[in-house]
Amino acid sequence: MPDSFSSRARASFRAYFTPKRLLFNTLMVLYCLALFLGFDFLYSAVTVGQEKAHSARIADPVYDHGFAANFDGYDIWGEARYRLITNNFGFKDSAVRDVPLKSSSHRILLIGDSFAEGIGMTFDNSFAGLLERAGHDRVEKVEFLNAGVASNSPSIYYKKIKYLLERGLQFDEVVLLSDSSDVEDEATSYFCVDDDTKYHSLCTTPPGATPEPAIKQISSSTISSSLTASASPSSA
Repeated sequence: MPDSFSSRARASFRAYFTPKRLLFNTLMVLYCLALFLGFDFLYSAVTVGQEKAHSARIADPVYDHGFAANFDGYDIWGEARYRLITNNFGFKDSAVRDVPLKSSSHRILLIGDSFAEGIGMTFDNSFAGLLERAGHDRVEKVEFLNAGVASNSPSIYYKKIKYLLERGLQFDEVVLLSDSSDVEDEATSYFCVDDDTKYHSLCTTPPGATPEPAIKQISSSTISSSLTASASPSSA
């Protein structure tokens, strides 16, 4: 009896996994994969086109570039597509809303570049969103506003904070989150964002455009030379 059962099982296995059936199954898998890739390509092409046509990132005549006010849509960073929402000041926020000029609680303005913006993620998942939530849960409320936008510089920080104050926005503190890339962005692209018009003719980056990344790869020879120089004894 066991031998008979084993024989039938082997026969069924051979009947099922015939070369013709294996070829058919392989073709079906490839067909389904091709459909998936095709639909994914079409979806990406359509959504990316929409985001380019309706971009949250705009040129600004005062502080060069920022976010469109009251934007509710999507943005792209690398391969990531994520929800982006701004308030009436063009600050990244959890919802489209009108921020009052004066707050009943202690108000802190955050400003910086892509790190402060929380590029590639929603406001709620960014550190600014986490601070806002924690401040709201306190007995003594603390409000956080995020004025950070990718590719900022000291000139832009100054111009933007000055603009917000002139618009009547009141805040108790400013937390500036600067990093090393701001130095090169300032020196190569944004030094001309100045009240003195003589610098405007030196601008090489179109208004609202993002300059080349400030962080460059350092060659191994440069590192080696630096290490050799630092290891050499100084002359008397």
